[in-house]
Amino acid sequence: MYCLKHQRIRLIFVSIILFIHLKLSLESYDIIEFRNFVNKKCSDLYQNKTKNVEKLQKYFDYAILMFYSEFYSYAAISIASYVKKSVANEFDVIIYRPCISTYGKNKVALKVFRFNKLTNKFLYISRYSNIEKSRYSFAGFIMSPNYLCKIDKSFEYFLVCFFRMYKALACFSRARDNTRDSYIRIGDVSHGKHTNIPRRFQIFQLNPHYDLFHNGFCVRMHSEIEIFEENTINKNLMIDKFNNLFGETMCIYSGSYSYYIVYNEKYETYNNKISKKSYKLNLKIHSINLRHELQILKPIYCFYMRSRVSFILKNIKIEYSYFNKYEKFSAQSRKFRIVFKHSKSIFEFNSNFLSCIVKKFIPAASTYICILRETYFDIIDLEYEANSNNFKISQIKKYNVFQTSSPVEFSPSLSAQEVLSIKDFLDMLFFNLEINF
Repeated sequence: MYCLKHQRIRLIFVSIILFIHLKLSLESYDIIEFRNFVNKKCSDLYQNKTKNVEKLQKYFDYAILMFYSEFYSYAAISIASYVKKSVANEFDVIIYRPCISTYGKNKVALKVFRFNKLTNKFLYISRYSNIEKSRYSFAGFIMSPNYLCKIDKSFEYFLVCFFRMYKALACFSRARDNTRDSYIRIGDVSHGKHTNIPRRFQIFQLNPHYDLFHNGFCVRMHSEIEIFEENTINKNLMIDKFNNLFGETMCIYSGSYSYYIVYNEKYETYNNKISKKSYKLNLKIHSINLRHELQILKPIYCFYMRSRVSFILKNIKIEYSYFNKYEKFSAQSRKFRIVFKHSKSIFEFNSNFLSCIVKKFIPAASTYICILRETYFDIIDLEYEANSNNFKISQIKKYNVFQTSSPVEFSPSLSAQEVLSIKDFLDMLFFNLEINF
């Protein structure tokens, strides 16, 4: 809430500075060069905000669980149950530790094991160094796994020893554990897709009291899940799935369990001098947040009760599209449209292409830029010079989408202050601002 309030204050402040002190340059701009500039900005922004998402499975779960160190055996029971009942057959086990020189900003990853599940009763445990060596083996040579383990008390005992080793490593480390950089990740790699969720898409409501911790450890798990009907997902279903995966015996004091559904579409076409691009990401997240703080340190022998769980549903949409029709006529007849959208903002650069993407408002010119950020909406009207590919800014109007009063209007003749280019103007107004999901 504080970040959102701070962002709104910043937007208002930037707008006031621009509208009072900015003198729009009377210099003209080439429409082709400027179109390419805006197109690259929108394309780069989309690639940046969807980075690594194309590597994700379409349906997968993601758990972030904080366990008490005093009860390694109960944590091992839950993790073993997850590995056994999961759809995935291969898991990489990676340790993450804070980087001492840049504490709080970077982390160090150490790949240690791979679990290859044969059936629901047996799996192979391989040291990751052996897996790396096998990539450089002669053709036809297969390196034998290190250890065949039954998924019962034997596997649970292995996990207990591993958790103790991890906490010993943490004790000798000079960097304190924190929830951002100190954890064990057990991730599905069955189909060559590594589910590394960007932090901005993770659901984990942590009590700030536990951001730095010494009496617990964090485990993150993810795996592909079976296809299901989205409209059947609710709080009760999520709790039932969680209890079934992690078993009756649990000892966690904070965590989350989420379903991710990823729709990723990309297409590019060029027909009859018409170029089209369309990239779309739709990320749906169904999540339950768990909290059970023990007053007396003792194991928990119960299912997670529904009254202790909060349910969160998020639908994140990010889109980038580009349409361009090549014309031999004058610049005024050029037809193109560049759009970047996400859940809370819209940017559009339009020339002679349909109506404004925000239907409530009508630009005065056929070539314009419109920007919607939260509750504020800007329309920048562009005017072509006679018999030229160059244009100038004719006016800027600013709206509050919840008000019906006339917009604030700003034209180049209103101010004689220091000039900023239109590129700097767009960076300040949209491209350089943080996008919150």
